[in-house]
Amino acid sequence: MEANKNKAGEPTIFIINLNSPQPLGLTLGKSNKLESKNAIEKEGGKIETDERLQPPTSIMDVTGLKIEHLTTSKFWFYMDVLFGVSYRFRVSLDKKEFFELITKLKSNYGDPIKYIAPPHFQGGLALWKYSDVEVELTAPLVSEMMCLEYRHVPTFRKAAKEEESMSFSSEKKVIKRDEKGL
Repeated sequence: MEANKNKAGEPTIFIINLNSPQPLGLTLGKSNKLESKNAIEKEGGKIETDERLQPPTSIMDVTGLKIEHLTTSKFWFYMDVLFGVSYRFRVSLDKKEFFELITKLKSNYGDPIKYIAPPHFQGGLALWKYSDVEVELTAPLVSEMMCLEYRHVPTFRKAAKEEESMSFSSEKKVIKRDEKGL
């Protein structure tokens, strides 16, 4: 944040981008599945699978989007509402693709609220937060992939809570230690 250099005593005006990010022009937390399919096809993408995980949650695997270094993308829906988009990119060990992408994202969204440049013991991280939307770019230290995720936080939490309530793994089970054959 810049210090107030105005000597005349006039207030300094800061311009903050309050508009939430809209990947492919879609509004996270509002766009439905049909709108998303139309936007994906308009951008040259092809829907490979449309998989339902639990009754309220589904994922569309998309290929063919014209984004540099992109390998895979997933669009996440809860009750037919888009709540997340995740892009996976190939990245070299020197993480030059991370720096290219961070430059593009900074030009669109401004400076991130949290930034760790690779190489770092954790890898690279950049995080932007808006009212209900988070954008996170991660590049693990020892990986050939980096991930860019857009999340509508309230819907993401509802989906996670629903998933947890339907999951068998959330139930505590007694582990038998004397089973024969193990």
